Amino acid sequence: MRVTRSEACIYPTITFEAQPSQYIPLPRSDPALQHFQFTELKTDFEFLMNSNSFLRVWPRLNAALQWPKE
Repeated sequence: MRVTRSEACIYPTITFEAQPSQYIPLPRSDPALQHFQFTELKTDFEFLMNSNSFLRVWPRLNAALQWPKE
């Protein structure tokens, strides 16, 4: 996982057995996280065999306008 001020990237999105992780769909369906956008992006880099994508998470635009200021 990589976290910056504007986004979080979650990888790998598969298990060590090269199967899709059962946990990747969970944040998308969580009502508490509805103010975030989730996009799975393909990449050339493979962290694990057959793992060529990561999940990008960032605030929705209207939620970003209400995001707490530091």
